[in-house]
Amino acid sequence: MTQVLVVAVLVLPASVLAAKPSFDCAKATARVEQLVCRDDALAKLDWRMVVLFRKAEESAPGERARIALRDAQRAWPQKRNACGRSADLRACTLHAYRARISELQVQSGEARSPMATLYDCGRLGTASVHYYLGTELPVAALSFGVGQQELAVAGSPDPGAAYEGPRHTLRNDGARALVSPRGQPDVVCARKA
Repeated sequence: MTQVLVVAVLVLPASVLAAKPSFDCAKATARVEQLVCRDDALAKLDWRMVVLFRKAEESAPGERARIALRDAQRAWPQKRNACGRSADLRACTLHAYRARISELQVQSGEARSPMATLYDCGRLGTASVHYYLGTELPVAALSFGVGQQELAVAGSPDPGAAYEGPRHTLRNDGARALVSPRGQPDVVCARKA
């Protein structure tokens, strides 16, 4: 009986064994969606993102945080689908998934950060930065004073990569950081002792 099952599995077409994304591929119209439907690795990342989103939603600290999380998740496919205009469709899509998964790893509590690093950023005030390195891509959680925390994801896992957030870009060389608020001049921040 065992031999028959092994033979049966080996004869199944690859399409039956292929990973499927969380969305209905029959309704996929965007180039990126169609790519995810054909690409096992991207389909698996799609499911990883869904699982992390559910985990983050369950662990959100209150209704306002859950609403913000849901809003970000609803907006995310549009960001992912913008990769349809990229010269390297797969690389862009892969990065979009890895960046969103990294954010959700932080929001779900899957990733942990050591103590915050504090920087004196002059006119911007004191920046508190938590660096998360156990994520799909490195993440920095950046906040000024008691302001809202912003997640910024590194463009690559390479040391010295820029962390891109919705309102700021952060570059860190150890003793200091360069914070670039959108539409404003760069600010050099000195690490506090």
